[in-house]
Parts: sequence; C-alpha cells; structure tokens
Amino acid sequence: MKRVSIYFTAMVILTGVTWSCKNASEKMAEKIIEKSIKQATGEKVDIDYDKDQVTIQTEEGSVKVGTENASWPSGAPSEVPEFTFGKITAVVSSETDEANGWTMGLSRVSADAVDKYNKQLKEKGFKTQVVNMAGVGGTLTGTKEKITVAVMIGEGEGSLSVQVAN
Repeated sequence: MKRVSIYFTAMVILTGVTWSCKNASEKMAEKIIEKSIKQATGEKVDIDYDKDQVTIQTEEGSVKVGTENASWPSGAPSEVPEFTFGKITAVVSSETDEANGWTMGLSRVSADAVDKYNKQLKEKGFKTQVVNMAGVGGTLTGTKEKITVAVMIGEGEGSLSVQVAN
C-alpha cells in the first residue's frame, strides 16, 4: 500500500510539473519531486523524466509512465491477446519483486469490446468472469497461471491491466 501512495503522490506532482518543465528545469523538478515524496512517505525514490516518459524507481521496484505513441506494450506476455477494440492512450508499466504489470488507458472503445475481448482471452486458455452493463461496457477479468487481465469499459472509455506474478 505504501508503494501505491508513493506512485500516486509522484504522478499527481508530475502531472503539474511535466507541463511546465523544459530541459535544465526538468532535472530541478525531478529533485524537488523526489524530496517531496521522501518527506511524505519516508522512502527514497529516483525520478527520471525523459521526453514523454517518466520513470519512478523505489526500493520495491519501478514504474514507467509514457503517453507519446502509446501502444500495446512489447513486454506484455504473448499469451495475452492485444486489445484492438479501441485506442490505447497511455501506458503505465511497473516492475516489483512480486509482479510485473502494464496498465493502459483506452478511448474510442466499441460497446461490444468486453464480449469480443472475452472471446479472445478464452481462445488463449484464460478463465474469465464478465459483468456487462447494458450496451455501454462492463468489466472482464481473466486468469491463466500467473497472469491476470482486468478490463473496465464504460461509455467508450476504459482501462486494461495485465499483471504477471513473479
């Protein structure tokens, strides 16, 4: 839970700082954010802002956030079918001792995306659970060995998360 608060705090601060920072001031902003997180949580973090990607490194693992040219993550397991029923707008990747994961923001998602993606997951051997919401989306959870896939869709927007336990 501590890790989640660190990442959340960092992302809130980074959202504001990212829009106003340029070159030399980026390094200064990184140091200010690192110090703020350490004061708030007591944990040392290392933040690296590089163009359209931010990396947050802690003792427990790292998180990378990128929005430029967001696409299906190359490191995602091949057993998980690529989501093609909408546009991937952002990707957050994380690496910890417990799991590796990718969370994607989605837009322009078709109303039947949950059912179509459910079919693809089942074809790949996932056990799934679906909750449909009367033509506007729904939720889908799929599991296969150490892999968990979670999809939430509502009114054309949503998210997809892939977690692989180590």
